Amino acid sequence: MTKSIEQLRRDAKVLRKAYEAGEIHAHQRILNYPPRTDGASLKHADYLHVIAKEQGFVSWPALKFAAEMLGMDKATKQQRLKVALYYGQFNVVEQLLVKDPYLADGDFGLCLGLYRKADISNMLSEAPHRATDFLGNLAPPLTMLARSKWIHQRPDLKDDMLRIAQLLIDN
Repeated sequence: MTKSIEQLRRDAKVLRKAYEAGEIHAHQRILNYPPRTDGASLKHADYLHVIAKEQGFVSWPALKFAAEMLGMDKATKQQRLKVALYYGQFNVVEQLLVKDPYLADGDFGLCLGLYRKADISNMLSEAPHRATDFLGNLAPPLTMLARSKWIHQRPDLKDDMLRIAQLLIDN
């Protein structure tokens, strides 16, 4: 991807104008990557979809996420992971973890939010005070654990979540 997101958005606007003007090339581009099958009028998001497909991405959000990831350092990626966990953006969480499975390593809050029981156990054995220290001045760990939406994506981690809660209480 050599163009900026802003340029790709402008490309979508140009495609829209060309399509609405009846230009054959624009109609062919829409036919190559049909954004909708319901016959409804095309919206800006539909033209963004075509631009993303032409760039080799499955969707505009996927293209936007890939562009966002370019140039991010580990701290920025960790912050993005925290935001995605908080808002329940599971596709973003999974994409970040696929690109870097070790992204949460060493971050107590992320390990809590992802129900990484072994990591939490190790961190608490090294520093039991972590069980009650506020995370980023937001809330204590037990509250952060309870607020994690990851359980909706990974219900198979329910037992780990409950064991982590017990570890926090024990410490």
